[in-house]
Amino acid sequence: SLADAGAVGLSGALSALVCAGHLAAGAFAMGAAAGVVYLLLLQTDVDRLGQPSGGRVHTPLDILNPLRVARLLVPLGLIVALVVHDATAAGGLDAWLASVRWQPGANIVGSISVPSLFGGLLGYLSVALALQVRGLSKALPQAGGGPPGPPPPP
Repeated sequence: SLADAGAVGLSGALSALVCAGHLAAGAFAMGAAAGVVYLLLLQTDVDRLGQPSGGRVHTPLDILNPLRVARLLVPLGLIVALVVHDATAAGGLDAWLASVRWQPGANIVGSISVPSLFGGLLGYLSVALALQVRGLSKALPQAGGGPPGPPPPP
């Protein structure tokens, strides 16, 4: 459930604070929040499948579906939020711009710090992983610590 995803995000941010500092912890929390928003948009989009909307039936292949467009913009929003997070942590916009430089092949180096990038991406992926693990534990009760199911037929 989304509560599991939120709990993983919160515990991951606290772990990142202890292990990697406040920059990585803030990035992990932003990544987890972006992951939860992505999953909420996905859930809403799936719930609307087959229902009439604005004179047409809601389909998964609708290119102009606003929920689909918003869902695909969530990772971009996360990167922009991480850049702003690093700019404010660097001591303001002027100090951040002084660290940004252009290198051919590497594009803009210094726009996002490594702890911030890894923390944000790990937070984003961790919420989806939490839902995958929960689904696996329901599908395989032995993996989730539940009682074993009936034996397979011979």
